[in-house]
Amino acid sequence: MREAAEQRPEIEQAELNLRNQEATIRANRNRLLPSLDAYVSYNMSGLGGALRPTIVNILDNNYPNLSYGVSLNLPIRNRTALADAARSLLEQRQMQMKLQNAKNQAVWDVSKAVSAVEQAKSQLDAALELAALSRQVLDMQQQKFTLAVATIEEVITAQGNLATAEGNVVKARAAYAKALIQYEQATGTLLDRNNIELDEAVQGEVRRVPNIPGSPRQSE
Repeated sequence: MREAAEQRPEIEQAELNLRNQEATIRANRNRLLPSLDAYVSYNMSGLGGALRPTIVNILDNNYPNLSYGVSLNLPIRNRTALADAARSLLEQRQMQMKLQNAKNQAVWDVSKAVSAVEQAKSQLDAALELAALSRQVLDMQQQKFTLAVATIEEVITAQGNLATAEGNVVKARAAYAKALIQYEQATGTLLDRNNIELDEAVQGEVRRVPNIPGSPRQSE
């Protein structure tokens, strides 16, 4: 039940936002760490003079200039970075709470949908049993009327009870179908079970016949 609930779009979006926020936190923490940079520089230079031209000295690499060093950066009292890090941590906690609330709500919705399906199924079973019993009573009253044991009023009453029971069956079936749809919505299985693709709906082109009662069948 929980795995199906976690497929909901709002949960996936909340998890994506949380992963992005974790990357932001790492970047803000890196700004608070010391940084050490090393550099090396090598230049060819010529020595001016009357004996040899400077350009010749450069080509011969007689007087190279080599320099190197390190640069240490200590972010002491970097209030901007500290504020950014604290704010990103606070936003992360808020996103975690939002994600957990979404998961809790999804589990609650699925649990409520399961309970509604079970209740609707019980009501449908009860309605079917009552309709079957009403049909038996009507048959019995008709037989008794044939034997002049029952009156016409009793037969009409039995017919009315059967009609009421059959009407309750229709209502119970509709309630049960509605409960099943709500369950599939809560678990995120409604589109898959009915062969419905969102990209097809966006493109306006249906490649598979939806598994929906009354849908026209494609010619083979």
